[in-house]
Amino acid sequence: MHLKFICPKCQVERRLAERSNDVTIVTSIQTVSNVGELDYVPSSTLTFGGYIECYECDLCSETVVDEDGDPITNSEALAEWLRRQPYNDLPPVVYGGSASPEGDNQPQPDTECQSCGHQFVAERDGGEACPACESSDLGAISDREEITLDAEGFHPSKERRK
Repeated sequence: MHLKFICPKCQVERRLAERSNDVTIVTSIQTVSNVGELDYVPSSTLTFGGYIECYECDLCSETVVDEDGDPITNSEALAEWLRRQPYNDLPPVVYGGSASPEGDNQPQPDTECQSCGHQFVAERDGGEACPACESSDLGAISDREEITLDAEGFHPSKERRK
């Protein structure tokens, strides 16, 4: 499942850009023309070191900030911020029990991806493929214990498979 980004300033769906500082970039040069024009080897850019200064709109450069107004500087916080945006309209990640906003009426996951371990409700979330990794290697969940999934929809007591 991919989260979309609607720029708060542009008010349209855009791509995010990652602004980094103190990064070393190495790109392989394929040829140099006699007037100094460089032709780079496709997909040969390597980056080393540095840090993420912020994430921003790729059109207007509006910085994505947290609830305190500080720039978001890591991908986990970015994903969490995006999940909270109303336009992503994601189902809650807590299933069963009173912790669910819908109470006991919220369906429990019935399907587990055999590739990555993501658990989900097949009828609601697609059923043909895992919404996390798009694998079609799925299996039924037979244990009906109440569970609370982590923020990405994975069972906290199971190791994620790569």
